[in-house]
Amino acid sequence: MEFTLPESIEKVALHPTNVLNIRVSDTYLYNKATDKNFLLNAQTDEKVYKKVLIDYASPNMAKELHVGHLRSTMIGACLNSVFQHKGSEVIGVSHVGDFGSPLGSVIAEVLESGEEQFPWLKLVNEGQEVPDEMLPSPTELTQIYINSKKRSAEDEVFRQKAMSCTRDIQRPSWEDNYSKKIWKLVLQASRNGFDDLYKKLGVTITEKGESSYADSIESAMQDLKEKGLLVQSEGAWVCFTSICEVPLMVQTSDGTYLYAATDFAAIKQRIDSGIDLILYITDQGQRNHFMQVFEIATKAGWFEGKSSKPEHIGFGVVTDTTGKKLSSRDGTPMTLANLLTDSVFATEKAIVATKSLMRSEKKYQQVHRKAVDGQYTTEEKLEWLDEPERLGAVKEDFERHSLANAAHIAYNAIIYFELSNARRTNYKFSFDAMLNMKGNTAMYLIYAYARIRSVLARAGENSIAIPTLDVVTDNSKIIELTSQERALCLQLLSFPDIIDKVLANYEPNHLCGYLFDLAKLFHHFYEMCRVIGSPNQEERLKICLATEVVLFKGLELLNVTALEKV
Repeated sequence: MEFTLPESIEKVALHPTNVLNIRVSDTYLYNKATDKNFLLNAQTDEKVYKKVLIDYASPNMAKELHVGHLRSTMIGACLNSVFQHKGSEVIGVSHVGDFGSPLGSVIAEVLESGEEQFPWLKLVNEGQEVPDEMLPSPTELTQIYINSKKRSAEDEVFRQKAMSCTRDIQRPSWEDNYSKKIWKLVLQASRNGFDDLYKKLGVTITEKGESSYADSIESAMQDLKEKGLLVQSEGAWVCFTSICEVPLMVQTSDGTYLYAATDFAAIKQRIDSGIDLILYITDQGQRNHFMQVFEIATKAGWFEGKSSKPEHIGFGVVTDTTGKKLSSRDGTPMTLANLLTDSVFATEKAIVATKSLMRSEKKYQQVHRKAVDGQYTTEEKLEWLDEPERLGAVKEDFERHSLANAAHIAYNAIIYFELSNARRTNYKFSFDAMLNMKGNTAMYLIYAYARIRSVLARAGENSIAIPTLDVVTDNSKIIELTSQERALCLQLLSFPDIIDKVLANYEPNHLCGYLFDLAKLFHHFYEMCRVIGSPNQEERLKICLATEVVLFKGLELLNVTALEKV
């Protein structure tokens, strides 16, 4: 039986293994791959949640951010961006630990130490405003936290005072007291440190900590008590679940609320607010806790008649190259601030090394490159090899621009390296791997993006019109693609599918792998297919432009900022 193939299909063949091979025509493939609306269209057949809340970052107040917070923060920020790209309304919140006994201990430590050690306390006692510059730094706060924890373990009188301070700050929001005055300043000092690091990472997140639910804890607990889900055990209030034999502690015998109390109040409020999907992003070690909270909330009937769906998104830990806990050079646990600082130094060293590498690569290309399919004449090949900006940036220009952007490159490299690793597994952190110019790194992708920008810039300098990525209405023009062009176009077309794959299991590393493959295909295309001055100049410029659009959007979804020059 004979039939006419549609214009989009070039041929159909039956493989000996009874697999039907269908080859899309070059013309159709090119037209779709250079259609910006198609590439960036987020509306696919996959379900889109109308309203999503993502609970991420969520550090404890009065402590410095550590490397684990990087995982939660960047995974959450990426999923936030991807859900927005898909058209969801996204609420990103940081459920900071600002309401428990550790804060009560910190307050007690401040009060015990007095004005001599903490001069800003004198301003509090005099009823004056305390400027931010007088508040403790993140490192100083952490030391107060450590000191208070040690004293609580060794001194029963101090422990009782700390518990009293805890009960003070857990009073309803409309009740004020002296402990709350100190507490608010400790929170502000913590916030100052967090915000500085979030700014470097390009993250904006709304703080909505445990204390935000102070006024709704009692009603949530009362509901659970009436339904027999919250019961007393040895004076404390607990919930028994099928998740584990140890009950979930909600309130201690002395009346102090624990994490579960605010988690119950928070999830009830989120359900009642009409949130369709509630994601909790923490390390895998907290999974059982959240599964217990979800089970009790379900038994309480809070989800009945509601569209809300809760999920825990767990992640593995970050270690050094030997598999041990990541530490600073002095042997102490690695803080996020120290990691960012060290990354800038490592990036500056890598930039200088890369300058030498690029010179070697240029020399290698001149010696070993061969024309493909006879598409270059001898004169064209010599001109191509002598083109001074073929690599996008070389020699002093490369070093000048890159060193000026070292911090920017370093922070983006950390973000990308974090997200390129599978979420559920542990991974080993290495500056060498993070800054590898040949591997699946931000350095490689940013370099690819800058290379595309240099091509388009050169076109503009030569008064060559840059085509637009519009829908092609005239399909009469027949396009014939080289193998490199075809492979690149096929990769471009799969971008919308990769976005769906990221959200299917909340795995940003799929997007990283896709972009890495895209960059590799572009580099191969760039090396084999002359753009400016070729007979197919317009088509190749459009392919460059389409690759730029997808690279930029992909990096943006990862919260990595592309650079015009590196």
